[in-house]
Amino acid sequence: MASFVGFLISTAGLVPTKLSAFGIDLSAPQQSAFTVAVAMVIAYFFAAFVAYAVPDFLVWRKKYQDYLEQVEINGRDWTHEDQLAHDDINYTLPNIRWLYRSSPFVAYLRLLFDYALPVLFAAYSIYTLLRPKAGP
Repeated sequence: MASFVGFLISTAGLVPTKLSAFGIDLSAPQQSAFTVAVAMVIAYFFAAFVAYAVPDFLVWRKKYQDYLEQVEINGRDWTHEDQLAHDDINYTLPNIRWLYRSSPFVAYLRLLFDYALPVLFAAYSIYTLLRPKAGP
């Protein structure tokens, strides 16, 4: 939400001239300071998001690695009888290979949406708030 407010301030020029809830009138220099303050708030939330997102991503990746290792270990102890039993069961069940083929795409789509998009939007909002403005 903070990034969206910063985006509105920077692109639509919606810098308040008065904060009536606090009884404050903002002059032009104070409006510039307000814009910098908004950028600092976005930077704080950006840093907090990254601080929480990176460990979550690493945990997710570790769990995926553990899964791959377990599949490899289980495959090594697989006997011919295990294969026959597995085949008997799989012939009676619906085919869900599509699920396994689509899961990496879904995982990376969520990675993009949950992690990359907020980071990019916050960075863009900070940039547009702090960049020097062209003349009047």
